[in-house]
Amino acid sequence: MGPASQAAYEPQRSRGGAVAAVIGTLAVLTALVGGMLWFQTYGPGAEDDIAAPSSAPETPPVSVITETETPPVETPSVSPEPSSASPEAPSVSPEPSPNFATTYAVVESGVGFIEVATCDASYTGSGFLVADQTLLTAAHVIEGATDIEVEFDDETVPATVTGVDPAIDLAVLQLDRPVDHHQFEVARADPKPGTQVAVIGFPFGEPKSLTEGTISGLDREITFDSRTYTGLMQTDAAINPGNSGGPVVTVDGSIVGMADAIRKRSQGIGFAVPISQMLPAVNQRASLVQPERPDCVPEATEPDPVLAGVRKTLQDHLDAVNARDYAKDMRQFSAEIRADSTPEQWQADYGTTYDDQLQIGSVTGPASSPRVSATFRSQQDPGYGPEGAEDATCLIWSIAYEMMQVGDRWVISGAAGVGDPPWTRCD
Repeated sequence: MGPASQAAYEPQRSRGGAVAAVIGTLAVLTALVGGMLWFQTYGPGAEDDIAAPSSAPETPPVSVITETETPPVETPSVSPEPSSASPEAPSVSPEPSPNFATTYAVVESGVGFIEVATCDASYTGSGFLVADQTLLTAAHVIEGATDIEVEFDDETVPATVTGVDPAIDLAVLQLDRPVDHHQFEVARADPKPGTQVAVIGFPFGEPKSLTEGTISGLDREITFDSRTYTGLMQTDAAINPGNSGGPVVTVDGSIVGMADAIRKRSQGIGFAVPISQMLPAVNQRASLVQPERPDCVPEATEPDPVLAGVRKTLQDHLDAVNARDYAKDMRQFSAEIRADSTPEQWQADYGTTYDDQLQIGSVTGPASSPRVSATFRSQQDPGYGPEGAEDATCLIWSIAYEMMQVGDRWVISGAAGVGDPPWTRCD
């Protein structure tokens, strides 16, 4: 309570009897009412209309009455003007706008640096992943290729051409193995003029870079290398040699096109293949054809049926050993060899052996009974190696196999080591 309530209460305490008690009680109530009114008027915009908290309103005088009278109680009249000020709404920080710096950090790992060897030169370009083993680039980047490698941030992977669509200068590459990098999603529609875009790639073979610009126009037609391309997008984002095949993306990271060409002796005029042209070729692949064979690459010959047959038999032999399927393994040998052995003896001989890395050196002799030189690696527990290398856990074997044709397949009719010893250690 404030000083006024104490002043009203203390004089009445000095009096005796019930009347003094009643008067004291009424004085306290009066002071409380005054205090509540003061509190209600204290708020934003009312500072000039109220007293400071340390000076509460004075309590009106209390009359001395008899026990049968109802003591009159007056309360102060407080009529503050209502506050015209309203509390300010809490400020909310706006969400950061998307930008290409953020986009680049998310998608850049899916852009690869393409190195192409041809019969007499080498070239570079850019490409982008749409699956873990599928990369898209411009067809002119890989034209005449005898060897293709794609370099990502932390690995280099060989690639082959699945097919090209010459009409839109598109090539689809197959990586030799899956890679764990960003896979681009495609936009649902071509961008409109004025759309902000960025081109990611390796201009002039320099490190990966991003350039920003806008879509300047659609449905452009250009001719180069005696070929005419239609329906292209025009952009003022910088495109240079080496950018060809790289992705053109919007700020959300979606692919809207593929960087393809520039107009010579000009600034800010580049062209890209729109996603609407690329999707049918990638998804249906009906328009894809094999690129022309480079002049320096000899024409492919039909596979040698004898070589293919004996390779299959020898590989089945190693696979059966690794699977501990000795009955199947015995079927890879001639009847004469099988007659002198049992699966149990086979198991005792091979023990813990695991064989791989089969290489065929040569196939000589008549087609019905060829002689095959081969090497393979065997791994086994210590104590299961051959005489002189009992503790070896890894050996490279050189073996000459005698093969014979039985029906439409070849079986092993004999085997002899090549060299003394016929193995080298690899442990």
